Amino acid sequence: MRTSIEIVVALLTSLLASGFAIAGLIAVAALLAASAVWWLVRRHNGADSP
Repeated sequence: MRTSIEIVVALLTSLLASGFAIAGLIAVAALLAASAVWWLVRRHNGADSP
């Protein structure tokens, strides 16, 4: 039988882990979107100026 403190610590640990995982996914998605936009803008500018 686990104590309530151990259960709370386990819950907080799993919440922190999932939070970090979600933050990492969001950071990767933002990085990909930013690089895609930068590539599109660069290609667009290159096509406009000879």
